[in-house]
Amino acid sequence: MEANLSAKIRIENFQDSNIDDLIYVCSTKRLSDPIHQQGVKLKKQWLREMLQKYGSVAKIAYYEDTPAAQILYYPEEAELTKAHKRKNVIVINCIYNPTPAAQKLGLGTKLLQSLVQDAKQRKACLGNKPCRFLLAKVFNTGEFLSMSEFYKKNSFIPTFEG
Repeated sequence: MEANLSAKIRIENFQDSNIDDLIYVCSTKRLSDPIHQQGVKLKKQWLREMLQKYGSVAKIAYYEDTPAAQILYYPEEAELTKAHKRKNVIVINCIYNPTPAAQKLGLGTKLLQSLVQDAKQRKACLGNKPCRFLLAKVFNTGEFLSMSEFYKKNSFIPTFEG
C-alpha cells in the first residue's frame, strides 16, 4: 500500500512555472473573491522577488497530479518585520494541506522532510550557503492537527522568542 501511495505523491520546488499551483493550494476556496485576488497579485509579486533573490522559497505536494499541500519558507534575513536577523537561518512560515482527499497521508511531513534534506545539502533558499537551523512559525488555523503538535511530532524543539 505504501508504494502505491508514494506513486500518487510528488514534491516539487516552487518555480515561476508552478506559481499558480502554489496559489491554488493556499487560496482554492477564495479564488473568485475580488478582494482576495488583489492579495494573490501581491503574493505572486513577493514570490517572484524571493525566487529571483534567494531561489525556491516553497515546495508543493501533488497528490494524483493535483496541487494538494505546500510549505512556504524563506531566509530570516528576508523578513521585513524583524529587527535582529540571523544569517543562514530558514524560517518556515507555514505548512498547509486543505485538500480533503490528501489529508492524513503525510504530505506535511514529506514537505518538511524535503526542506530539511535540502537544507542539509545547501540547496534551500540561502543561495547555496550552509543552513544553521530551521525556525518554524507556529500558528493554528483551527483545522487539522495543531502546528505545535505537528512540529513536535517531527522532532522540532519549542522555543519562545521575546
